[in-house]
Order: sequence, then C-alpha cells, then structure tokens
Amino acid sequence: MLKSLSLLVSSVLAPPFCGHCHTYLSKCFFGYFSGREPLCIDCLEQVSPLLSTKIGTLKVHALSGYDYPLKSLLNQSHETAVQLGTFLGEQVVSSLEVDCLVPVPRYKTEVAKKGYSASLVMAQQVSCLSGIPVVECIQRVKPSLRRGLYTKVERHQYNQGVFRVTPKISEVEGKRVVLIDEVCTTGSTLVEAAKLVKLGRPKEIEAVVVCRVLK
Repeated sequence: MLKSLSLLVSSVLAPPFCGHCHTYLSKCFFGYFSGREPLCIDCLEQVSPLLSTKIGTLKVHALSGYDYPLKSLLNQSHETAVQLGTFLGEQVVSSLEVDCLVPVPRYKTEVAKKGYSASLVMAQQVSCLSGIPVVECIQRVKPSLRRGLYTKVERHQYNQGVFRVTPKISEVEGKRVVLIDEVCTTGSTLVEAAKLVKLGRPKEIEAVVVCRVLK
C-alpha cells in the first residue's frame, strides 16, 4: 500500500516521460524505486540486440552499441541509473551465472559533484532484483578521461594503476564475479578493473555494460 502510494506521488510530482523522445508514459510499472519505464514502447523497440565480445580474456556483454536510444539515458540522473540497472538485471545478468556484482568505481570528486555513482546505483538495483550481493572491492584513485579526446593507446597507458583494492577483496575468492559499468569504450578500464579483482582469486570474471562503443 505504501509503495503504491509513493509511486502515485512520484508520478504526480515528477510526471514520467521517455528518457529519449520525452513522450509521456501513461503506464508506470518498470523499475524498483521509481516504478517507471525509462523508454516508451517505440524507443524500446529501437534498442539493438545484446552484444557480447572478448577484450583480451575478459568477456564483455553490452545491451547495445553506443547509440540512441540507450545513449541518451547515460549520465541523466540517479533515477535513470536505477532504471538502467533494471534493464541490465533483466536483459543480461539474469542469463549469467553470478555470485557477486562489482561496480566499476568512479573517482571521489566525480561522485561528489554528481551526487551518485551510476555503476554503483546500477549494481545495487540488479542486487535488489536478483539478490546477488554487491562487493565494492576496488577503489578508483585517478579521475576518468573525457570520452573521445584520447587515443586507445593513451587511454590504456593512463588506466594503468587507476584502481586499488579494498579490504573487501577477500569476499570475491572462489566467486563468479560480474563487473558493472555504463560504457565500454576501448575496454582498458574494464580490463584494469578485472586485473585488480583477480587479486582476490575469483573463480571467473565477466563484465556487463549498458553501451559499447563499436569501432
């Protein structure tokens, strides 16, 4: 009863619109916190098929390429990150064998400026829907590079040592780990994150992202 009331109040105070074309969403039932779909039916039909590939030895699954309509949902708001987490959970993670989720962390000043970490919010939403625990076992020690301004080699060099492990690294031992992030550009960030998580001796590591930049 309280949840239904909160959804009604949310819809009145902040009417639900499609995150891409801004069409009013008359039916609000998608998403754990907001109860809303992030996209209208027409935009949902434009989402390209799931993409899976290997970057080195790391298998990466993406909901689509770095294109509209999902591209327009990235970095919008905390609520949109929740909705994207629902997408990831239902469309990708549910088909994998997973013991724990590891969000690819943001740099502390970036989180402070934005007010949230999208990868962490998405991982928490997947956890809410599936019961799979979130383990924050790595920490970012350098800020992100701006997308599109650096070559693949430059991004790879910069990402060396971009993370460090936290005391929770022992919690991934023997586990099937899935890294969660918004975008895979060259894959160097995901590979570096996986390298650090491997120090915890997991059984397996894969990565799941919303969009992947296709060359």
